[in-house]
Amino acid sequence: MDNITRQSLLEACEGDVELAEQMAGLLLKNIPKRLNAVKEAFSINDFKGLAKEAHGLKSASCYISSATIQEICRKLEKCENAEDKSQLGALIKLLDQECTNTLKKLGP
Repeated sequence: MDNITRQSLLEACEGDVELAEQMAGLLLKNIPKRLNAVKEAFSINDFKGLAKEAHGLKSASCYISSATIQEICRKLEKCENAEDKSQLGALIKLLDQECTNTLKKLGP
């Protein structure tokens, strides 16, 4: 698991408290939105849409240096025509857990 905290976000923002708070707020709003879009795409077998949403979530996770979320999203991006839906389901479950843990660490 990545060592993500508000302090690490503050350090990434070079000590700019206001910027770190804005970034945390954006991430707390956007990560759940992106995660839900990944789940929705999966539920309707829209693997191209799933890859697109995973890419967006991967980009958002770069701001908090979450290598784990980024790696899971990279794997999901490659699944545009997934043959093994159970493998995708397992990746999405893991992504959900990582995003939940990350949000807890970033929350107020």
